[in-house]
Amino acid sequence: MNRLFAALSFFFAVCLSASATTITNDIVSVTWNAEQKTVSLADQSGTFAKIELPNAHSATADDAGQPAKGGVLFVQRDTGEIEIVFGVGEQSPFVDICLLLNEDMFKDGHIKTLEYPKIELQIPADEIVTLGTAGLRAVNGHRGSYMFLTAAHPKDRSGVVTGWISSDEGSGIVFSEKDTNGRAVIKPVIQYGKFVPPEEFFLVSGEIFVIGRFDDCRIGLESYADEIAEYNEIKLKDIPAGYCTWYAESPYGGAGNERYIVTLTDAAAEKLAPFGFNFVQIDDRWQDGERLNGPARGFLRVNPRGPYPNGMKAPADHIRSKNMMAGIWLLPFSGTPEENDVDHSLYAKSGVDEPTDNQGRNTRFSFKSFALKEGEPYRSRWTGATLDMTNPAAREYLHKIVSQMANDWNYNYFKLDGFNAALGVENIYNTANGEYREDYFGETVYHNPEITPVAAHRLGLETVREAAGEEAFILGCNVSQNMRSMGASFGLVDAMRIGPDNGAGWSSLKRGPWHGTNRYFFNGRVWWNDPDPVYVKDSMPLEHAKLIATWVAVSGQLYVFSDWLPNLSEERLDILRRTMRPHGLTSARPVDLFNKDFPEMWHLTDSSGRNIVAFYNWDEANPLKIETTPQWIGLPEAEEYVAFDYWGNKFFGSFTDKLSVEVPAGSCLVLAVQPVKEHPILLSTSQHVTQGIVDVVSVAWNVETKTLSGVSKVIANDPYELRIYDPATKEIRRVMFEPAESSDSFLWSVPF
Repeated sequence: MNRLFAALSFFFAVCLSASATTITNDIVSVTWNAEQKTVSLADQSGTFAKIELPNAHSATADDAGQPAKGGVLFVQRDTGEIEIVFGVGEQSPFVDICLLLNEDMFKDGHIKTLEYPKIELQIPADEIVTLGTAGLRAVNGHRGSYMFLTAAHPKDRSGVVTGWISSDEGSGIVFSEKDTNGRAVIKPVIQYGKFVPPEEFFLVSGEIFVIGRFDDCRIGLESYADEIAEYNEIKLKDIPAGYCTWYAESPYGGAGNERYIVTLTDAAAEKLAPFGFNFVQIDDRWQDGERLNGPARGFLRVNPRGPYPNGMKAPADHIRSKNMMAGIWLLPFSGTPEENDVDHSLYAKSGVDEPTDNQGRNTRFSFKSFALKEGEPYRSRWTGATLDMTNPAAREYLHKIVSQMANDWNYNYFKLDGFNAALGVENIYNTANGEYREDYFGETVYHNPEITPVAAHRLGLETVREAAGEEAFILGCNVSQNMRSMGASFGLVDAMRIGPDNGAGWSSLKRGPWHGTNRYFFNGRVWWNDPDPVYVKDSMPLEHAKLIATWVAVSGQLYVFSDWLPNLSEERLDILRRTMRPHGLTSARPVDLFNKDFPEMWHLTDSSGRNIVAFYNWDEANPLKIETTPQWIGLPEAEEYVAFDYWGNKFFGSFTDKLSVEVPAGSCLVLAVQPVKEHPILLSTSQHVTQGIVDVVSVAWNVETKTLSGVSKVIANDPYELRIYDPATKEIRRVMFEPAESSDSFLWSVPF
């Protein structure tokens, strides 16, 4: 994605008298019309968007002598100054758009907001819906979306995907409206807060905005996430699965305590580790300090009267002795300037001597390392005072905290809360959606005025990574505190809480799936989505427990639970065992993403052609009837299909061109679906709700011996059942194994 910058670097060395005014890569093209002063974007279906540039005078295309492989189009003013740049990569379905900054933009001394040219889609607004951080809305039915916005036809999913792939200095917003001609208009905006003039204006660019047309906008959204990953050079770690102490019932919740964490860890090692469990994370309330406007913030010190009076190292050592990651919670970008609540080292580089008590701690109000507003430390609701990440002293303090946790205390999983703080913006926590809201962005005063709030946030995250080490797993928490943190964190976290806190009650239980569905395309590409814990506790309806655990398992998002494990019945424990192991794939998609505000169908497939189709009823009072087609789901073309119902543990039957299901209230139905063949096929297995995707390594039919054989990963002492469909009898043949040992190469063979 550095193609724009590479082209800019030699712009003045190329021949500006070239007559070419079109760039193309055989997927998408960009054409300058000098007479109309417009740029048109087109693909094989025709022109899908137009951009008016009334101040433009001419354009020059640089295709490096290979027109079909893309290039860069420079649009200039009559002064010869570049106004805007369009780029097309060799294989990319997107057009990149980037404004170049000039001195006129800094006439007020800084840039607060930079509006990119409006993009007129060649689509009637009333025929499409938009999907952004506010969810599914009409084109003119939302106040704006952070970072991305898709305009799609609900009937066939075709449409246009737009979004910001970079967020280095500014915060990207995408607005949409219906113009006087009834067409949809996209309005990209970068909000810098306060961007002061750089020393050199030569080749200084704004953030990169991309736009592309797709026959299926789900593919477009996934491609958009791929572009983000390429630009930010993202390489994800393997997705873990584990436990968070926060939501456990009293007295086990919060941070737990020294005794409970050992009990929990030992139980998890015995009962769940073979099924994919590999981390235990201790949450808020272990740290020292007063609870003023939210949690205590003395993260260098353990509360001597708290749940871990003997320190935080022993719990981490015990967790890691069980071959698990040890996790710890903190507010990395927040502090409390009042007495004794922040370690004295925070002020060591402030340039003044701070009075201290006999323990070396600060004894009077000080704010040398805090971002300011009206001369006082900036404070946001619950998060507290913002540590100024532009100040080397504050970063040194943060580095000391995380380094102590990682190197002295032995933690290697970090849950970073309060993600609005370093951005210097209010915690506008919203459990409903992520619609754009005004938040006084840029009014906070930083130590270094040349660093924008977004860049300050990124500096903070880079400091955490440096202190924690490359191998540590970093979870950001969370975008709902302020959605600006979403783009500002690209490339700097391994996982991200993509929604607000949830709970075991029905309405709060649905929060994770709503946010995780609307942002599903980030998962496994930009980071692992964390929808907050699943719950299977015996006090909640069994079907609700199966639904939430299944949704996380099939969608492939970060699997965390928070129920007190030793108290769970075998029935509830088995739900965890059958859903916990991550499949680690990026092929899970909501089928009805542009049809339902709360999609009811998901499709997951793997490289071997296995298909899981999951149906969810988000109504806890009424049954749900769905009639769909194999083509709409995305199943491979076939004359006939067969399906197995996992939770019902029964053969669902066969179907051809239509699939009809009924899902009880507040429940789910998970089908393994395969095209019928002339020989027996492995349709389902018992180990996991994905019915073979995480456990089956290979399957082969030997026509000469009439034998179906394969290799599976089995779990010691966990009965393993194969569900094989025999076309001769049109029935399921069940074959059970009792593995005494776990094996990555358990060979099985079934004669027919």
